[in-house]
Amino acid sequence: MNVKCCICSYPTDGGEEVSDKSEPMRQDEDFVIHMYFALTSVNPNREQLFYRYAKSLLRHTKSHLYIHAVVDDGGRQTVSKAIPSKKTESGAVVDIKFYDVFETAKQVEPIIDSLREHFSAGQRSYYHNPIFFLPVALHRLLPDSVKRIIVLDTDMEFRADIKSLYALFDSFSSSNIMGLAYDQQPVYRHILHMYRRDHPDTRVGAPPPDGLAGFNSGCVLMDLEKMRESELYNNALQGDLVRTLADKFHFQGHLGDQDFYSLLSMDHPEMFFIVPCTWNRQLCTWWHDHGYESVFEEYHKCEGKVSLYHGNCNTPIPQDDEVL
Repeated sequence: MNVKCCICSYPTDGGEEVSDKSEPMRQDEDFVIHMYFALTSVNPNREQLFYRYAKSLLRHTKSHLYIHAVVDDGGRQTVSKAIPSKKTESGAVVDIKFYDVFETAKQVEPIIDSLREHFSAGQRSYYHNPIFFLPVALHRLLPDSVKRIIVLDTDMEFRADIKSLYALFDSFSSSNIMGLAYDQQPVYRHILHMYRRDHPDTRVGAPPPDGLAGFNSGCVLMDLEKMRESELYNNALQGDLVRTLADKFHFQGHLGDQDFYSLLSMDHPEMFFIVPCTWNRQLCTWWHDHGYESVFEEYHKCEGKVSLYHGNCNTPIPQDDEVL
């Protein structure tokens, strides 16, 4: 089961068709959930993880959540079971619209194909699936009336209101087109080892706060207006700029969209707002035991109260007895 989810600002007068579970959008809310699911078969374990994600999201917010769920048949069933219709116990209001994942991918197929060359480990690899490249083109897939989006993986659990995460858009500089948290493992230190060998004083692949550690795309804040207007960003989607950067940094990724953002940030860090680690607290520690124990904590440390846990690489998320 492959899952991507987006939460975005969306006007109420767009005339969008919604599922029969929904009620009209309220005029006083500006949060919309965009969920992207690729469900070729329903895995009971992953389905339970999604239920926990949905429950934690809805329990902590009173916002209006409008879900655009990109699914196959199995994904539609999962979303329908997990997300309650209309008003939740917390006071949140939920609307849902479903899109076919394969038809959606066809709309941006040239972009997906150009990026797979550099950010996929091959046709049989997990991240070769088009669902992991759709977020880079949301500014083209969604109407111009959608101005800001939060893209989320769903192997996550909330410990705070999504509205507080959305408020980080107010901290963007004029040059920031999107915001991500650094990857909390030295994955890009590893991928960029050849460039780092030839440039020993580089910031590229070094740990925060001064290094360019690369990003984790479990949580992405996107300013779609700026993405639509950015000549640099849209040129990168055509492939030539990515090929130039990949050659410069000896970069061959395998993690889909987050490789794209990370590579672009190596030459253009001004495009990216750094989301606090507490809004994407990644729990995976795979690289600790695979050659990077001595520097692991420089990447993995995260101070502060966690607002959003990310159970990446199937890592269990700490229980919150009060909520879950």
